[in-house]
Amino acid sequence: DELKEAVAFSYGSGASDFIAFSVFSERIPSKTFVFDIEMSEKAGVAQWHERQTGREESGWTAKYTLRAYGKTFCGDTTTGRIGEIKRGVYTEYGEPIYRQKTSIPLHGQEQPLIFAKLAAHLEAGVGTATTAPEIELQYSDDGARTFNSFGFQDYGKAGQYSVVPKWYKLGYTPVQRVFRLKTNGDAPTRILKVMATLEGGIT
Repeated sequence: DELKEAVAFSYGSGASDFIAFSVFSERIPSKTFVFDIEMSEKAGVAQWHERQTGREESGWTAKYTLRAYGKTFCGDTTTGRIGEIKRGVYTEYGEPIYRQKTSIPLHGQEQPLIFAKLAAHLEAGVGTATTAPEIELQYSDDGARTFNSFGFQDYGKAGQYSVVPKWYKLGYTPVQRVFRLKTNGDAPTRILKVMATLEGGIT
């Protein structure tokens, strides 16, 4: 029944174009899956991500789009507001956009793992002259059912391009671990590479 209510629409942001597929439901959490055309062409494989409005698990409330006057406008399903999808804006109707990236499960072939460090290489130096955006590292040792936090690190005020957020002494997991990076900063969040180092120097 949910698929009967599904909608699809396209939109552009800067030089990128996307196709969004939203499934709305009262029985299960609504979902919005977005296909990234430009990144899929560059990578040679399909590149997808999810979008949602707010912190609770749900779909993206944008539902209809219209391109006019060199801009992309969208309609909101819950409030009826009209907004503009615009590159370089990192809020949604003035509210924070929560972004997260989750790793695949890391395991030691049935051997326990002790993590010494994790470094997140982002596009740094994108804050303001006085404020640096922050990113949080979370982890799960129960298959991504629940997450705990290792805290926040910043990734640079304006011009601090060499900043690399790092977390140390990340503890022991007997089976596997999933890491997750989260942020809601009013700044770009482009994760280039994430490297975890085990005790003994194995990366």
